[in-house]
Amino acid sequence: MKVLIVCSGTKGILSPFIKGQLSSLEKLGVEFFFIQITKKGFWSYLLHLKYL
Repeated sequence: MKVLIVCSGTKGILSPFIKGQLSSLEKLGVEFFFIQITKKGFWSYLLHLKYL
């Protein structure tokens, strides 16, 4: 299974919750692609669409 993870990380640091989720997915053998939105606002999410 492949999973796309998109989360906010305006300070460049992942929250412990997200880290825990990623760790659990790795243990299950799930492939994931990770996109971290580094700026605030709707436009920042649109700018990251090019990575899809």
